Amino acid sequence: MPERRLGRPPGADADKTKAALLDAALRAFAERGFEGASIREITGAVGVGHNLVRHYFGSKEDLWRAAVRHGLEPAAARIVEMFDVGEARPLRPTLRAGLELLMVEAASHPDAFRLFLAEALRGGPRFDQIYDDVIEPISQAIFEYADVTREIPSTVDLRVLGVFVFGAAFSPFTFEGLASRLGFAPPRTGEPLNPQVEQLIDMIVAGMTHMED
Repeated sequence: MPERRLGRPPGADADKTKAALLDAALRAFAERGFEGASIREITGAVGVGHNLVRHYFGSKEDLWRAAVRHGLEPAAARIVEMFDVGEARPLRPTLRAGLELLMVEAASHPDAFRLFLAEALRGGPRFDQIYDDVIEPISQAIFEYADVTREIPSTVDLRVLGVFVFGAAFSPFTFEGLASRLGFAPPRTGEPLNPQVEQLIDMIVAGMTHMED
């Protein structure tokens, strides 16, 4: 059966089509990787012609970059905003709020975070871009805030701290099978954080702020 080609949607419909293409791209790239995902698969999931990808985004590479920005950068920007050094908030509750947001976003946008985790496992240029665009701004904001509040000992190696924070925060999603067998319930979309997730966040915050000089 020949592929059904649709014209370019106007106005608000175009925005909806772009968002739908980006969501489909996130799902495909997360499940099959960049090489395994196809433009035909992505556009087929939305019901549009594959020429729209070139029209809206350019190449497959450009679509990947746009999907990463669409899926991850809004949450990263909100977390960075929380750690604005001009705000006089204590570090611990701010850390906790940031981790809660991270957990909620991971549950609400599973394809985006699966893509992040898949690229983190593979490493290489694609993860380098995610790191530079998403992780580095968060890390920098937290470290600058910690430097102002003086609540993290100066002897703490920030590289170790970064591995600890991101590894622990993403553990329910990275080790989803293990977490399930242990009876750990990860966050669920649209639901309050459960006591297990709350306790994990408490442990991460304690680990970041209770070390001795």
